[in-house]
Amino acid sequence: MKTQLFVSVLRATAVALFASSFASIASAQTAREKLSAALGETNDEIVRTGNTLQSAVKALDALTKQEKGDLQPTFDAFSKAVMDTEASANVTRERVGKMRDNLATFFAEWQTEIGKVADPKVKEKAEKRVASVQKQYQELTSDLAKAGEKFRPLLTDLNSVKTALSKDLTAAGVKSVKSVASKAHSETSALHDDLNKVLKKISETQAKLSSSAEK
Repeated sequence: MKTQLFVSVLRATAVALFASSFASIASAQTAREKLSAALGETNDEIVRTGNTLQSAVKALDALTKQEKGDLQPTFDAFSKAVMDTEASANVTRERVGKMRDNLATFFAEWQTEIGKVADPKVKEKAEKRVASVQKQYQELTSDLAKAGEKFRPLLTDLNSVKTALSKDLTAAGVKSVKSVASKAHSETSALHDDLNKVLKKISETQAKLSSSAEK
């Protein structure tokens, strides 16, 4: 009878430990899902901003190459593209800032939940995952900051061109901004490469957060 009672207690303890570990792992899963969702939103905003920037530069290129006809419609298209880029950039900046600000919170939550895992092997594996993802996440925020440093002066140049041409939309006025347009085209190409690297790193980080990466 005492043996049966002892076995029952062991069984109940084992079930409780399993349930506790399972709940902690599930909570850690939620932390990973939050991280992945934040990365996904940032990815979408970066793509959107990159597309609007390319549209603005293409519109400026078309304006500087226009040899006849009314310049106003082409300028209006360029002006709208610049405003769209600025609006999109503001949203992206907020999104990236939020992702950076929540960095400590995300990983603190993940670490707290992992600390509740009873199984040493499961815990060790989870801790290694956290360290790996955290390192890549920090590298990602650094890469985003570097891309931002290139983006800001480029957008400033486009706005300067927009302001200048709004006051002198003539063939001579357009000719005077050709060098800036050429510079913007070159800088956009370089920035595009940087953003593609960022997007690739986001994808790699999300893969680390995926349950399929636990094999």
